[in-house]
Amino acid sequence: QNLPMQNPANGHYYEIVSMNVDWTTADQMASSRTYMGLAGHLVTISDAAEDQFVYFTLAGGPLGNAWLGAYQDMNSPTYSEPLGGWTWVTGEPFSYSNWYTGEPNNAGGSEHYLGYWPSDQWNDYNLVSGNVGSFVVEYEPTTIGTTYCSPGVANSTGSPGAIAANGSPSGLSSQSSLF
Repeated sequence: QNLPMQNPANGHYYEIVSMNVDWTTADQMASSRTYMGLAGHLVTISDAAEDQFVYFTLAGGPLGNAWLGAYQDMNSPTYSEPLGGWTWVTGEPFSYSNWYTGEPNNAGGSEHYLGYWPSDQWNDYNLVSGNVGSFVVEYEPTTIGTTYCSPGVANSTGSPGAIAANGSPSGLSSQSSLF
């Protein structure tokens, strides 16, 4: 097993897990993994550069058939066959795609899971596919979102409370304080 490899362009780490499992199992396994304190998930691809890095750089590339972190959400308001409702496992916008010619095609009526085809292009697969022998895990730093409580409400001392946190993107050391 190769150690996760960092993409210098975005700072995320990626790992190939060679195992023939269905997409849901790959999703669960990816979500249960951590690397250097970072939580894992099936890979989400946001642009062509990331796509190329994942397919051609990891494990010496090219990967061949591997699960990616998107599925077709049949409850989505944008759902339609074959192109509607594709959703990344992280909820980020599905704004970049790299479908193989003629894909997605929903062959057999149940292809709702994303994977690489044996080229740096994508295919829609059934939940279970004997052709998909690996999956890609992505580990990325999480960011703290919008501040909703600033400047703070006065407490019993008459002063607002404050909270601060700092650390490193790698998660190797961190500290937080409440004052």
